[in-house]
Amino acid sequence: MNTLRSQFLFLLLCLCSFSVRAQTPLTWADFVEQFFTEDEDDTQDETYLYELLEEIHRHPINLNQATEDDLRQLPFLAEDQIRDIIAYRDTHLPIQSTGELMFVGSLSKQDRNYLQLFCHAGKVADPFSSSTRNLLSNSHHEVMLRGDIPFYRKAGFRNSDDDGSTNSSQQTYRGDPFYTYLRYTLDCHKNLFAGFQFEKDAGERGIDYYSAYILLKDINVGRNSKIREAVVGNYRASFGLGLVLNTGVSMGKDMMTGSLGRMDQGFSRHSSTMESGYLTGAALRYQYRHVTSSVFCGYTPADGTFRPDSFGLSSLKTDGLHRTPLEHSKRHNLNILNLGGNLHWDVGAFQLSATAVFTRLSVPLAPGWTTPSTLYRKYNAQGQHFQTYSLAYGYSYDRLRFTGETAFSHAQGLPDGTGRQQGFATLNTLQYTASANHRLTLSVRYYSARFTSLNGRSFSENSRPQNEGGIYLAWKSQLLPSFTFDTYVDLLYFPWLKSGVSDRSYGIDGMLQASYTANKSNTWTLCYRAKAKQKDYDYSYSVDDESLETATALQYDIRHNLKLQNHFQPSERWGFRTQFNLCLTKFGPVPAQKGFAVSENILWTPLQQKLSFTLGVTYFNTDDYNNRVYAYEPSLPYSFGLTAYYYHGFRSLLLVKWTPLRNLTLTGKLAYTHYLNQSSIGTGTELIAANHKEDLQLMLRFKF
Repeated sequence: MNTLRSQFLFLLLCLCSFSVRAQTPLTWADFVEQFFTEDEDDTQDETYLYELLEEIHRHPINLNQATEDDLRQLPFLAEDQIRDIIAYRDTHLPIQSTGELMFVGSLSKQDRNYLQLFCHAGKVADPFSSSTRNLLSNSHHEVMLRGDIPFYRKAGFRNSDDDGSTNSSQQTYRGDPFYTYLRYTLDCHKNLFAGFQFEKDAGERGIDYYSAYILLKDINVGRNSKIREAVVGNYRASFGLGLVLNTGVSMGKDMMTGSLGRMDQGFSRHSSTMESGYLTGAALRYQYRHVTSSVFCGYTPADGTFRPDSFGLSSLKTDGLHRTPLEHSKRHNLNILNLGGNLHWDVGAFQLSATAVFTRLSVPLAPGWTTPSTLYRKYNAQGQHFQTYSLAYGYSYDRLRFTGETAFSHAQGLPDGTGRQQGFATLNTLQYTASANHRLTLSVRYYSARFTSLNGRSFSENSRPQNEGGIYLAWKSQLLPSFTFDTYVDLLYFPWLKSGVSDRSYGIDGMLQASYTANKSNTWTLCYRAKAKQKDYDYSYSVDDESLETATALQYDIRHNLKLQNHFQPSERWGFRTQFNLCLTKFGPVPAQKGFAVSENILWTPLQQKLSFTLGVTYFNTDDYNNRVYAYEPSLPYSFGLTAYYYHGFRSLLLVKWTPLRNLTLTGKLAYTHYLNQSSIGTGTELIAANHKEDLQLMLRFKF
C-alpha cells in the first residue's frame, strides 16, 4: 500500500511539473510590468525594491534551505503563506521541484507563478560549519561593469574649456558626461556575503560613490541559538513596521496588500547604487529560543544644505548628485550617528517587538519658516539630538492577523529655543484570509505633524511617516483560475500644512487592477488608478468696478491613470508586449488636460540562452509636462526602466543580450528619443539644444 501511494504521489508531482512547463513561464519583464506601479511618487523606493528583487531573481532562493527571513524579502507573500511554505518543506524535505508549491494551500496561482521567478528546489548544501576550503570552493563570484555614453551635450558641459579644465561657475558640471559603475559580489552557501561597488554619475569628477559590506546570515552557534545576521560596512535595517527604523524598502500601496504588517525584517546588505538611506557601521541580530535581540551602530556621512546665516542646515540632500560646484559643496558636510537596538519575542501566534533609536547630527537641522508660504516647515525635522521609541505587536488567530506599531519621538536642540518637540505615530492593520484566493486588508494610521523619525519609512502617502492620517482598505482575489483582481482605496487626511497647501487637507487614492490569462501564451492586464488631493488654488474676484482682489482656496488636484497591457508569446523565440497608457488631470476650474502613450516591444531569441533582441517603440502625446505618462521599458540588469513621456514625440530602443561564454554576458541598449513639438529638451544645466537625443548603455557581467 505504501509503495502504491508513493507511486501515485510521484505521478501526481510529474503531472504538476508538466502542467507548469506546459504553460509559457512568467518572465521577469512580465513580473515588473504587473507588480510595479508607474507613479513618480514611489520612484526612489521602487528603484531600490527593483534592484533587490532582480538580485533575488538572478540568485534564486533554495526552498530546501530557505528561512522565513529569506522569504520575507518577497513582498507579495503574506506571513501565513511564508509559514505554510516552511511547514510544507520541513514535512516533505527535500522539495523536488517548485511544482510542489501547488500543495501549499494558502498560495494562489498568481503567487506560485511569481515564486517560480525567485525560488528553486536545489540540493541541501553542507552547513556553514564546513571547512574554509570547502566553503570557498562552493562560493559564487560576480563582477558587473557598466558604462553609459550620451550622443549629445547638455548645457552643464558647454562652459568647459578646450583644455579640459572646468569653468568656476556654480552651475557648470565638474566632470565628463559618462556614467560608470563597477560592482563585485561574493556569495558562499547563502551564509556569507561580501561585495563592493563604485559609481560615477554623469557630470561628476572621478569616482564619487563607493560602498562595501560583509554579511553573515543564519549561523548556528548552539542548540537553540543562532546569529540571524552580522554585518560590517554599509547596511540597511528594518524593525517594527518601520515607524522608527526602516532604511530598507518602503513599498507602494498596491504592493503591500499581502505584506502589510510584516514585522522586524532585520539587517541586510546595501548593494545598491542609491547614495542615501543606509547605515555605515556594524550590526548584530542574535536569536535564543523565542527571543531575538538586535544592536546596531552607524556613523554615516550625509549631504546637507547650509542656511544662508550658517546656523545649521536647512535640509538634507538625498539625490546623491555632486556634478556642479554648488552640488559638490553640499557633499558629506555632516555626519549622522545612529545607535539603537530591538528586542523581539515570538511565541506561536503572538509577537512583541520593542525598538529604540538614538540619532545625533554633527550639524543641527534648522529649517526656516519666516513667511506664510514657508510655514509648513514649522514641524519639519529640526534639532541635533533625536530619540525614537516604539512597541510593535502582532497576533494571529485562524484566518485573522492583527499587527500594529505605536511610536513616540523626542527632538532636542531646536533652533527656536523651545528645547524639545515630541510626537506620536501609530499604524494598525487587520488582515482576513478567506482562502488562498481571497485576502482582505484594513489598515488605520495616524502620524502627527510633530512626529520626527529620521530613519523611519512606513506605509504612508508622504515620504516620511509624519503629518498624515488614513484609512486603507484592500482586496486581493483570484475569482477564477485565469482571472486575478486587486483593488484598494485609501482615504487621506493631512492635519498640518504642506508645500502648496495652506490649511489642513484631505484626499483619496484608489486602484483597480484585473489580469486575465486567455491561454498559455496570451495575458491581458487592465489597471486604473485615481488620486485626488487638495492644493492651493489662487483666484481673483472683483471688489468693485475698478479693482480686483486675490484669494486662495483649496481645490482638488485629480489625476486619473489607465493602463491596458497585452503579453502574447506564440513561441519560445518570439514575444510581443503591447501597452497603452492614458493620463487625465483636473485641477479646480481649469479645463482637464490629457496625455497618452502607446508602446510595442518585440522580443526575439534566435539562439536560446545565447542571444536575444528586444525592439521597442513608443509614441506619446501629452498636453504638457504635468500630464506626463510613466511606463516601464526593457533595460539593463539592475536598472529600473521607468520612463516618463511628455509633450509629443516617439522613443525607440534596441536591447541586445549576448552570452558568448557560459559565465560571460554582454548587454547593450541603444535608445533614441525624438520630440515633434519641441526645439530643445530639458532646462537649466540639463538643457539639450536639439529636439532629439541618443543614448548607449553597455554592461559586462562575469560569473565565476
